[in-house]
Amino acid sequence: MVYSVNDALRSITLYDQTNAMKYKMIKQKLNPNHLVMMDDHNHRECELICDAPHVLIKIDHTIYSAEFQYIPHQQRFNTVSLIRPPMVEHIVVNLPQGTLRIEQSSKRDFLIQINDTTIGRCNDIMAHHKHFRINEGYDPTMVCIIVGLCLFMLHDDDIEIV
Repeated sequence: MVYSVNDALRSITLYDQTNAMKYKMIKQKLNPNHLVMMDDHNHRECELICDAPHVLIKIDHTIYSAEFQYIPHQQRFNTVSLIRPPMVEHIVVNLPQGTLRIEQSSKRDFLIQINDTTIGRCNDIMAHHKHFRINEGYDPTMVCIIVGLCLFMLHDDDIEIV
């Protein structure tokens, strides 16, 4: 199934193939690394909190944690950079559905696996309307967690200039 993601200033909206809104992820005002997932009836489903390299996922009063795994500069650029931060290579999270692993390539493509089985991918994460291809049978809450983790991984190595 192809899910479409619209990333706006204060929220991220997840649509299914019929363009029906499944979930809205609200970005917190003062902390953009905190996403609250709301279903189409404004019921809070879960939260994602990123304090790089640590990520917390809260689902029904249960907290799951994980850490970003980075690519060393020498492997990524064949040089040492003092300006560019390292890129996140992958993250592994143990969830009730199984062990979720998301890998990011140097071209910003994402490969999504559960229990070492590929369940989806995203190749156009830099576009305004992102498309995640996820196998059938996964609930939208799981897809929201995947989208949120991919966006955190994508923006982890952004450089903020003040």
